Amino acid sequence: MGSSPWLGAAKKRLRLSATKLWRVQTFAGIRYLLFGENQIAKKAKRTKRVAWTKEHVRELKAHSRAKTPVARISKVMKRTAGALRQKAMALGLPIGHRR
Repeated sequence: MGSSPWLGAAKKRLRLSATKLWRVQTFAGIRYLLFGENQIAKKAKRTKRVAWTKEHVRELKAHSRAKTPVARISKVMKRTAGALRQKAMALGLPIGHRR
């Protein structure tokens, strides 16, 4: 990047090292210096995997027998529709579309 006059002044006034000066040259760095805002993207929260217990399997089988829609099972069991379909397929249970 080209050097601009305000960078030299910022380096003298703030006593920035070369690496810190490089960070200031980015838009996020300028906003941080001017407004104190941290513009670094935060990592998304990862959901913790919940193991399938015998009780969960029993509940899934009951929903399969009752022909409950996958969307409703998903809300009740607090699992994704994909997770329910995968487990049902592994157990050989009919779940999902029934036409």
